[in-house]
Amino acid sequence: SNNSGTTELAHLAGEGMLSKTGSGSLTLNTATISTIVLQGSGQTDFTGDVNISEQLSIGNQTVNIQSGAVVTTSRLTASDRGSYVSSTININGGALNITGTVNNANTQNSFFLTHWTHSTSVLNLYSGMLNAVGAVLNTSWDSRGSFNAIGGEANLLGINLSGHEYPDRNGAFTLGS
Repeated sequence: SNNSGTTELAHLAGEGMLSKTGSGSLTLNTATISTIVLQGSGQTDFTGDVNISEQLSIGNQTVNIQSGAVVTTSRLTASDRGSYVSSTININGGALNITGTVNNANTQNSFFLTHWTHSTSVLNLYSGMLNAVGAVLNTSWDSRGSFNAIGGEANLLGINLSGHEYPDRNGAFTLGS
């Protein structure tokens, strides 16, 4: 937990979980870990190779995948930590790789942007790579999520904009600026 200020981790390794709950900033250079949970109202910057064997869970956070960073995870969920959560993921020259292949019509999918009501998630691909060749990007469930492919390259199994049982909560996809 970092309630304010900036925390920088140069190297993290282990089979545990890293949980960030404060409103400060976190910079993570290299890591090999099971799970990362990012909550609070702060910012997290990935600047190197980060390998997550189970899940990257993003709550009320802005996540930046910087130039040269490679973030690989089996499962990514955003705005999945409760209602009234806002998540933003920016890919700025780095790479985000989703390796999971769960594509059920439920909230256990490998690539899930927005779950709970009154929450929002935005995934911005400015430059770099987004790879999820075995996973469908699910933008919405009970709230709206957005995927903006402004630049870079995206290799996805598919994109599901459906808002589950709520057609007024369908997600959005924008190609170009």
